[in-house]
Amino acid sequence: MPYSQIPNFALPTLAMCPQPWYELNGTFMMYEYKLKKTGELKWYIRFIRQGNDIGRADLYNDLKSAFEVATAYNSQIIDNIAILDITDEEKNSLFLKVEKAVMVQSRLINEEQLMLQEAIKRYGLVAGIKSASEILVPNNNENLRFALNEELQM
Repeated sequence: MPYSQIPNFALPTLAMCPQPWYELNGTFMMYEYKLKKTGELKWYIRFIRQGNDIGRADLYNDLKSAFEVATAYNSQIIDNIAILDITDEEKNSLFLKVEKAVMVQSRLINEEQLMLQEAIKRYGLVAGIKSASEILVPNNNENLRFALNEELQM
């Protein structure tokens, strides 16, 4: 997609935070916290320029490297807000809102990762199912057994 046609690309980016991208297992997509013209703050997918004005989603193979990039960018939150044409009181309020939003997203992602690791530890055997006969289903639900097996084989 041409970079200039990406929705909201011209809005000022105040902070960044990665989020899991479940379509590609183990991949994380960077999101930007942007200030809309109405004064509302909102998370948007971060696109980076590639080649001749082409934009692509900013993806990372692991959470650690994604958080490193976000942390480096977020260390400049005060600078990002300072260049805005708003009053000092609004800048202070905006700074607190942005810091809180970044903290909330970071904690949420860390909590989700902990839950995922615990689920894998507890139920890791699910990935080891080789045939439909190994799946336990309630009586008279043989159709469910085959449907579950198909889903697990994906």
